[in-house]
This record gives sequence, C-alpha cells and structure tokens, in this order.
Amino acid sequence: MLLMIKSLHGLLQSSSMAVLDDVRTTADRLSFAVPAEHEADYLALLSATDIAAQAVLSQPDYQPLPELSAYPRTDVHRPDPEANRYRAWAWKVSINGKRGGVLDGKTVCLKDTICVADVPQLFGSNAISRGFRPISDATVVTRVLDQGGLIVGKAMCENFSHGPCSHSTPFGPVENPYAAGFSAGGSSSGCGALIGSGEVDMGIGGDQGGSIRIPAAHCGLVGLKPSFGLVPYTGVLSSEPTVDTVGPMARTALDAARLLEAIAGSDGIDDRQLGAPSRSEVMPYAQSVLDSRKVGIQGLRIGVLKEGFASSHLHSGVNQRCRAAIHHLAEMSAIVEDVSVPL
Repeated sequence: MLLMIKSLHGLLQSSSMAVLDDVRTTADRLSFAVPAEHEADYLALLSATDIAAQAVLSQPDYQPLPELSAYPRTDVHRPDPEANRYRAWAWKVSINGKRGGVLDGKTVCLKDTICVADVPQLFGSNAISRGFRPISDATVVTRVLDQGGLIVGKAMCENFSHGPCSHSTPFGPVENPYAAGFSAGGSSSGCGALIGSGEVDMGIGGDQGGSIRIPAAHCGLVGLKPSFGLVPYTGVLSSEPTVDTVGPMARTALDAARLLEAIAGSDGIDDRQLGAPSRSEVMPYAQSVLDSRKVGIQGLRIGVLKEGFASSHLHSGVNQRCRAAIHHLAEMSAIVEDVSVPL
C-alpha cells in the first residue's frame, strides 16, 4: 500500500497532461476507454488521491514505546555457562508485572524473536550485532506484564528462527532437559528446555511450521499454535507474515490456557488479526479448562493420525508410550479413532 501511495505521489508530480497521457495508456492496456468528457473527473480523482497520499507520507512512522517507568528492566545480562547449563538462555532480565491478573506470580520466558525494549536480541545468530537493542516491547510482552507475569529472560531460538532441531545456533546446541545430548526440538528450543526443566513456569514461543509444537513434544510440554491472528504478532521478528504465530508453552494445559488468555485479542496494529476478538471478548480459557475437569473426557472424540506412526524413523519406545497413552484415553471413555491425512 505504501509503495502504491508513493508511486501515485510521484506520478502526480508531473504535469496534468503527462498524467492524462498515463491515464489513457493505462486504460488502453486494460482494454477500456476513458470518454473525453470523463477525463477531467479522472484527474480530479487522482489529485484527491495525491493529497491523501501526501498526508499519509508526511506522518512519522508509528513506533509504540513502552512505559519503562512502569515496567523497569533490571539485571540485564548474558548468563555465564555455569548458569546456562542447557544453553537455553539468550539473555536474562528481570521485569516485574502488575500484582494480580491471570498470570500473577508466574515466571515467563520469551523466544528471542520477541522484542523487549532495552534487552539485546540475538535471533539465534551471531550475524546480528550483540549491540542490537529493540526500542519497543512486543504487544505480548506488555500483556504478560499487565496480567501479573514476571519476565525473567529471552530464550534461545534456532538460527534466524528456522529449524526443527536444537543444534543450529552458534552458541552451541540447546540440550534436552530430560536427556543430555538429545534435541530439545526447534525452533523455540530454549523455551522447550527452560520450561521442561522447571526453570520457568511458562513461555511464549513462535510457530510458522511447528516451532512451538515440536519443542513442546520433545520436552514434555503443552504447546499451542493458536488460530492465525488470535494473538498479535506486533513487535516480533517475522519469518513469513501469512503464517507468523506466537503462542503459549507450559507444563500443564491450565497454565497454557492462562497464558493464552493473557495475550490473545486484537491490538489494533497487527494486520494479521482480521476478525480477531477484542481484549474484552477473549474467552476465559483458564476457566474453561477448570470447568472441563468436572466432565472429564467422556465422549470426547480424539483422532489418531495414522501417518504419524508410519515413519521408519519412529523409535519403538516412543511408539509404545504413545500407544499406551491412546489406550488409556480410550479406557477413560474417550472416543478414539484412527484418521488419515495423506501428504
């Protein structure tokens, strides 16, 4: 849109006759004619568009700035190796949220694609200068703090936030907290390791093609890629705007629901959020989880993806554990059915 506005603005810097020639040429290329008596109307329309374009282009870029006095950042540092045993921390920081709220007292880590003002950002790479410090907070950062969360640091992500394993950062592989030397999954690898190890209560990961769900699976967590646009992506480094998503990672479904409730809803900035609910319309996800305990999973329909068990690389122990869990769900009166989604 901005490129189009600039193009129109440049077009109308020339004389009216030159613009009229362009109108005629464009109309001819599109196989329709502009009647001579309507040419003045077209010029008037383009002139009005130019005035609007100049008004837009004269405005400064909108840059949301955080209230650092409300949420000061303290103890910003890159942890020593001894304090970073899984190599899962990118940077440590202490930012205390408000008292009360759905996240009251919960410690939260953030994937290092999420901007936090005055805290350096690595993006899983040494190609980004360690001197890079965002000047804005991502919307989800403000919402975590507004809801009582305690942000304790930035979690390492894979190189430029790409990769399903946890070995691609130049700072060393992120270790699985349950099995040293094994992958924590990616690309939200640091979140997976830190939450899985119990160093933090919950975290916000990013997911374009599995980057929340894969480390959640590797580290025994609940990881949710929300519906596209439900959670604002404002202030998060982008991989692909049509699939960019951030969402909760936690050790329990209840904590994942609490975090989703805290960060969901339109922020009026992110254009990915067409149709998203306002903050006041966000569902009470945490209460929904609590209410579901009363009815259990009786009658819940659960699909088991056939293709997920068809890989020759599937470890027999993983297969057995998954099958045992599926059988247990059926014993608890869930309706379990095989489903197929051929690739």
